Amino acid sequence: MPVYSYFCDFCETSFDMFKVKYNPSPKRKCPVCRKMAKLIVANMANVGEDHPRWSWAMGVNVSQIEEAKKVYPNAIYNKKGQLYSKNWKHHQEQAKERGMVID
Repeated sequence: MPVYSYFCDFCETSFDMFKVKYNPSPKRKCPVCRKMAKLIVANMANVGEDHPRWSWAMGVNVSQIEEAKKVYPNAIYNKKGQLYSKNWKHHQEQAKERGMVID
């Protein structure tokens, strides 16, 4: 079953849509603010499949976002200070880079 991941630039919400047919809509209404969100990933859904995520644990205070981007130039932070990870392996690499341990 295809899973479509969307991200709303307006309220920074990410959400998934599951459909029977493989026919992604490039934009979908955000369930939070009802603005149009863009399609960021279209994959087949599998139990336990890895997925993109926003991390509060490795995020920063909003006042520290620009400073954190200088220290970690490849990091992507949203307006709330959450750190973006492409998948679990990327999340672990970012944690190691920051001196954190994740099992």
